[in-house]
Amino acid sequence: MVHRTRALRQVLLLVVIAAMTVEMAMGFAVATLMHRQAGADMTDMATDLSR
Repeated sequence: MVHRTRALRQVLLLVVIAAMTVEMAMGFAVATLMHRQAGADMTDMATDLSR
């Protein structure tokens, strides 16, 4: 019985980690979309910093 409980805990942990990974990827996608729609381009700023 102990081994089954341990296995269920490990499966639950994997499901939680997978859900967190998907949530992080979606958040990054939304942030990237908002950044692109705002037309923010930091290339000029990086060029100015190198001078």
